[in-house]
Amino acid sequence: MTVQRALLVLLFVVALASCASDPQMKDTAMLAQGQGVMVARLAIPYLAQSGHLKTTISVASLNDGSDAGTPIELRNAETFLVIPLPAGTYRWKDFHIGSYNDPLGGGPMHFDIAAGKINYVGDITVVMALDPSYQTGAPISQVGMPRYTVNFRIYDYHKVFLPRIAATYPELWGSHPVVVSLTTPPDFRLY
Repeated sequence: MTVQRALLVLLFVVALASCASDPQMKDTAMLAQGQGVMVARLAIPYLAQSGHLKTTISVASLNDGSDAGTPIELRNAETFLVIPLPAGTYRWKDFHIGSYNDPLGGGPMHFDIAAGKINYVGDITVVMALDPSYQTGAPISQVGMPRYTVNFRIYDYHKVFLPRIAATYPELWGSHPVVVSLTTPPDFRLY
Protein backbone atom coordinates (compact mmCIF):
# COMPACT_ATOMS: atom_id res chain seq x y z
CA MET A 1 0.00 0.00 0.00
CA THR A 2 1.44 3.33 -1.00
CA VAL A 3 1.77 6.22 1.43
CA GLN A 4 -0.88 8.17 -0.51
CA ARG A 5 -3.35 5.30 -0.32
CA ALA A 6 -2.66 4.83 3.42
CA LEU A 7 -3.30 8.54 4.02
CA LEU A 8 -6.57 8.35 2.06
CA VAL A 9 -7.72 5.37 4.14
CA LEU A 10 -6.81 7.21 7.35
CA LEU A 11 -8.68 10.32 6.18
CA PHE A 12 -11.75 8.19 5.38
CA VAL A 13 -11.69 6.57 8.86
CA VAL A 14 -11.39 9.98 10.55
CA ALA A 15 -14.29 11.32 8.46
CA LEU A 16 -16.48 8.36 9.45
CA ALA A 17 -15.63 8.83 13.12
CA SER A 18 -16.71 12.48 12.96
CA CYS A 19 -20.12 11.39 11.63
CA ALA A 20 -21.08 9.45 14.75
CA SER A 21 -24.70 9.48 15.78
CA ASP A 22 -25.54 11.74 18.71
CA PRO A 23 -28.77 10.16 20.01
CA GLN A 24 -31.32 12.44 21.67
CA MET A 25 -33.15 9.60 23.44
CA LYS A 26 -32.29 6.20 24.87
CA ASP A 27 -33.14 3.05 22.96
CA THR A 28 -36.42 1.90 24.46
CA ALA A 29 -39.63 0.27 23.30
CA MET A 30 -41.66 2.58 25.56
CA LEU A 31 -43.21 5.82 24.33
CA ALA A 32 -45.46 8.05 26.42
CA GLN A 33 -49.16 8.06 25.52
CA GLY A 34 -49.75 10.31 22.50
CA GLN A 35 -46.05 10.54 21.62
CA GLY A 36 -44.22 9.71 18.42
CA VAL A 37 -40.55 9.90 17.52
CA MET A 38 -39.08 12.43 15.08
CA VAL A 39 -36.15 11.04 13.09
CA ALA A 40 -34.06 13.24 10.81
CA ARG A 41 -30.54 13.51 9.49
CA LEU A 42 -28.88 16.93 9.38
CA ALA A 43 -25.82 17.37 7.17
CA ILE A 44 -23.90 20.60 7.63
CA PRO A 45 -20.47 20.43 5.96
CA TYR A 46 -19.42 23.68 7.71
CA LEU A 47 -19.26 21.76 11.01
CA ALA A 48 -16.45 19.55 9.70
CA GLN A 49 -14.11 22.54 10.00
CA SER A 50 -12.19 23.08 13.21
CA GLY A 51 -13.02 26.18 15.22
CA HIS A 52 -16.59 26.46 13.95
CA LEU A 53 -19.11 28.63 15.78
CA LYS A 54 -21.87 27.21 17.98
CA THR A 55 -24.62 25.96 15.67
CA THR A 56 -28.22 25.16 16.68
CA ILE A 57 -31.61 24.47 15.13
CA SER A 58 -35.06 24.54 16.75
CA VAL A 59 -38.39 22.84 16.12
CA ALA A 60 -41.71 24.57 16.84
CA SER A 61 -45.19 23.15 17.23
CA LEU A 62 -47.80 24.46 14.79
CA ASN A 63 -50.52 23.12 17.10
CA ASP A 64 -49.93 25.67 19.86
CA GLY A 65 -46.97 27.75 18.61
CA SER A 66 -44.66 26.55 21.38
CA ASP A 67 -41.06 25.47 20.96
CA ALA A 68 -40.57 21.72 21.03
CA GLY A 69 -37.82 21.79 23.64
CA THR A 70 -34.55 23.67 23.74
CA PRO A 71 -32.54 24.43 20.60
CA ILE A 72 -30.64 21.37 19.38
CA GLU A 73 -26.89 21.96 19.30
CA LEU A 74 -25.25 20.50 16.19
CA ARG A 75 -21.61 19.55 16.74
CA ASN A 76 -20.81 17.26 13.81
CA ALA A 77 -21.02 17.55 10.04
CA GLU A 78 -23.64 14.80 10.24
CA THR A 79 -26.16 14.56 13.09
CA PHE A 80 -29.00 12.10 13.48
CA LEU A 81 -31.95 13.41 15.49
CA VAL A 82 -34.11 10.90 17.35
CA ILE A 83 -36.46 12.93 19.53
CA PRO A 84 -39.78 11.98 21.17
CA LEU A 85 -42.51 14.58 20.54
CA PRO A 86 -46.25 14.78 21.21
CA ALA A 87 -48.30 13.94 18.10
CA GLY A 88 -48.99 16.99 15.95
CA THR A 89 -47.65 19.24 13.23
CA TYR A 90 -44.25 20.90 13.58
CA ARG A 91 -41.88 23.07 11.56
CA TRP A 92 -38.16 23.75 11.44
CA LYS A 93 -37.44 27.06 13.17
CA ASP A 94 -34.44 29.26 13.97
CA PHE A 95 -31.14 28.08 12.53
CA HIS A 96 -28.22 29.75 14.37
CA ILE A 97 -24.52 29.88 13.57
CA GLY A 98 -22.78 32.06 16.13
CA SER A 99 -24.66 35.37 16.08
CA TYR A 100 -26.22 34.64 12.65
CA ASN A 101 -29.91 33.72 12.93
CA ASP A 102 -32.19 32.53 10.18
CA PRO A 103 -35.82 32.12 11.32
CA LEU A 104 -36.50 29.56 8.53
CA GLY A 105 -39.95 31.02 8.12
CA GLY A 106 -40.27 30.72 4.37
CA GLY A 107 -41.69 27.78 2.50
CA PRO A 108 -43.58 24.66 3.48
CA MET A 109 -41.09 23.36 6.05
CA HIS A 110 -43.56 21.55 8.27
CA PHE A 111 -43.89 17.87 9.17
CA ASP A 112 -46.30 15.64 11.07
CA ILE A 113 -45.60 13.40 14.04
CA ALA A 114 -47.98 10.45 14.45
CA ALA A 115 -48.39 8.93 17.92
CA GLY A 116 -46.86 5.52 18.48
CA LYS A 117 -44.75 5.72 15.31
CA ILE A 118 -41.22 6.51 14.24
CA ASN A 119 -41.62 9.49 11.89
CA TYR A 120 -38.82 10.11 9.36
CA VAL A 121 -39.09 13.83 8.52
CA GLY A 122 -36.25 14.15 6.04
CA ASP A 123 -32.60 14.55 5.31
CA ILE A 124 -31.78 18.20 5.83
CA THR A 125 -28.68 19.63 4.19
CA VAL A 126 -27.47 23.11 5.07
CA VAL A 127 -24.82 24.53 2.74
CA MET A 128 -23.10 27.83 3.43
CA ALA A 129 -21.16 29.73 0.79
CA LEU A 130 -19.27 32.98 0.83
CA ASP A 131 -21.16 35.64 -1.13
CA PRO A 132 -19.38 35.76 -4.52
CA SER A 133 -19.41 39.56 -4.49
CA TYR A 134 -17.28 39.62 -1.33
CA GLN A 135 -13.66 40.60 -2.00
CA THR A 136 -11.40 38.24 -0.11
CA GLY A 137 -8.00 39.56 0.85
CA ALA A 138 -9.15 43.16 1.17
CA PRO A 139 -9.18 44.79 4.62
CA ILE A 140 -12.51 44.43 6.46
CA SER A 141 -12.56 48.23 6.89
CA GLN A 142 -12.94 48.49 3.10
CA VAL A 143 -15.31 45.63 2.30
CA GLY A 144 -17.13 44.99 5.59
CA MET A 145 -17.76 41.66 7.27
CA PRO A 146 -17.99 38.59 5.03
CA ARG A 147 -21.50 37.72 3.88
CA TYR A 148 -22.69 34.17 3.42
CA THR A 149 -25.59 32.59 1.64
CA VAL A 150 -27.28 29.67 3.38
CA ASN A 151 -29.14 26.98 1.43
CA PHE A 152 -31.49 24.79 3.48
CA ARG A 153 -32.60 21.70 1.52
CA ILE A 154 -34.79 18.76 2.51
CA TYR A 155 -34.38 15.42 0.74
CA ASP A 156 -35.91 11.97 1.10
CA TYR A 157 -33.05 9.51 1.71
CA HIS A 158 -34.90 7.25 4.15
CA LYS A 159 -33.75 4.07 2.39
CA VAL A 160 -30.14 5.04 3.01
CA PHE A 161 -30.20 6.47 6.54
CA LEU A 162 -33.00 4.69 8.41
CA PRO A 163 -31.07 1.37 8.53
CA ARG A 164 -28.16 3.20 10.20
CA ILE A 165 -30.46 4.69 12.83
CA ALA A 166 -32.29 1.38 13.31
CA ALA A 167 -28.98 -0.28 14.20
CA THR A 168 -28.54 2.26 17.02
CA TYR A 169 -32.15 1.87 18.26
CA PRO A 170 -33.04 -1.83 17.91
CA GLU A 171 -35.63 -1.84 20.74
CA LEU A 172 -37.41 1.25 19.41
CA TRP A 173 -37.36 -0.07 15.82
CA GLY A 174 -38.60 -3.49 16.87
CA SER A 175 -41.60 -2.04 18.72
CA HIS A 176 -42.96 0.75 16.52
CA PRO A 177 -43.80 1.16 12.84
CA VAL A 178 -41.76 3.57 10.74
CA VAL A 179 -43.53 6.12 8.54
CA VAL A 180 -42.07 8.58 6.07
CA SER A 181 -43.62 11.87 7.12
CA LEU A 182 -42.41 14.30 4.49
CA THR A 183 -44.95 17.06 4.06
CA THR A 184 -42.29 19.21 2.41
CA PRO A 185 -42.06 18.72 -1.38
CA PRO A 186 -39.22 16.41 -2.47
CA ASP A 187 -35.88 18.20 -2.84
CA PHE A 188 -37.33 21.36 -1.27
CA ARG A 189 -34.92 24.29 -1.24
CA LEU A 190 -35.10 27.38 0.93
CA TYR A 191 -32.93 30.24 -0.45
